[in-house]
Amino acid sequence: MQIGLVGLSSSGKTTIFKCLTGINQTLKKTGLDRGKAEIGVAKVEDPRLDELAKIYHPKKIVPAEITYFDIPISDPIASDQLAISSQHLNRLQLADAFVQVIRAFEDPSIPHPEGVVNPNRDIEIIRAELILFDLLILEKRSDKVKELLKSSKGAEREKIMKEQVFLEKLKKGLENEAPYMVKSLNSEETRFTSNYNLLAAKPIITVVNVDDGQLEDNIEIDLTKKHVQELTGQSCVVFNAKLEADLMQMSQTEQQEFRESLGLGYSCLHQLTKATLDIMDMCTFLTVGSDEVRAWLIKNNLSAVSAARKIHSDIERGFIRAEVIGYDDFMNHGSITAAKKQGLVRSEGKSYPVKDGDIINYLFNV
Repeated sequence: MQIGLVGLSSSGKTTIFKCLTGINQTLKKTGLDRGKAEIGVAKVEDPRLDELAKIYHPKKIVPAEITYFDIPISDPIASDQLAISSQHLNRLQLADAFVQVIRAFEDPSIPHPEGVVNPNRDIEIIRAELILFDLLILEKRSDKVKELLKSSKGAEREKIMKEQVFLEKLKKGLENEAPYMVKSLNSEETRFTSNYNLLAAKPIITVVNVDDGQLEDNIEIDLTKKHVQELTGQSCVVFNAKLEADLMQMSQTEQQEFRESLGLGYSCLHQLTKATLDIMDMCTFLTVGSDEVRAWLIKNNLSAVSAARKIHSDIERGFIRAEVIGYDDFMNHGSITAAKKQGLVRSEGKSYPVKDGDIINYLFNV
């Protein structure tokens, strides 16, 4: 799973990328190298792995991972765009979702590119750039469809004409900046859009980067949250990126003590990875043993045989059955053997929908 980070200059986007991935780049005052998209991996925090490791004492513990990439900002000298460098918009198409980082903090030493801090305006700037890029994609496809109509006949021509009508409908919606709701499309329209790979169709996570004084109840931040909810249908994540980056320099114990003393709650890593999993409708299943205790990310309710592919294609190909027990049931008994005696280890077939926290042992033959 790949998630792209976008944001205006001086929004704190690269600081958040560092907090997520632990990559400590050397930054210029103007930010990360504008010509390069940085890639890093975030480990998904999961206390269940540590508890299972106390039982199995494995050689290694392997948490689930999410890949994030930091999209460079545009060069204001070379482009009027502020949020996304034009040569990297194509890269953003490869993302499964993206995070938009919105600045809410005031700092005279870090001027805002628009002169004044205004979170709702910045959201609209990013949104406008994504829509413009999508309109260009649709325009190119429209030209292609017109060419195809010249030589098509029968059922194929009818299908192409339907797409032509849909393209005009979609372009009009984007031009009016109407919210783009994938859920409202029928199956045929969904097939069309899957070929276009529109940015407006991708899930979006909004991070509002605040200062210390804005972490408590704040009317302006509440208005931004409402604006995000109206535009995306999603809540947003709010934290102080600079403070989170400073906390990363401390030991885990020191971090915990500091958070408790300030009432900060979960880390930005925890908040943002959880938001990512929620918006992508993902869950985690677990495998255990003396070699490793490991978490695997999959779509919620994915079939047992499809989930097996995450481990190895041979397991999927030679699938016999899956021995499954829920994490809580396992921990209540302390071992697979004890759980089996209580009839808590189930034998499931290919179509079993895997649930979050399932501990699975696959039996296969190739």
